[in-house]
Amino acid sequence: MYLPIAMRQGRYFLKKNSSWPRNVTLNLHEAGIHWNSDDGKLNRTLKLAWESIEKVNEDENHIYLYYQKSEALIIPKNISVLSLTEQNEFKQLIQNHLNISF
Repeated sequence: MYLPIAMRQGRYFLKKNSSWPRNVTLNLHEAGIHWNSDDGKLNRTLKLAWESIEKVNEDENHIYLYYQKSEALIIPKNISVLSLTEQNEFKQLIQNHLNISF
């Protein structure tokens, strides 16, 4: 009985939360990563040097870049809005700085 009630409460709070979905911009370059999130009310920015990535995990579709023990950037491996050239540049940056091949 607990699980259905908890799920219903979770759905209620997610529907009530106006900060999702939000616009997220991720720029990868030679110096590091620049992440910007804007939900209309709050604009957050994060700048990370490649060296500050503590741990890297991946699954079939995503790369998880941990910059703190419990904080990570989640990046899709295939980004449909990028051209083929941009996707190759993205993969090359990831491979060069984080030793991940995909």
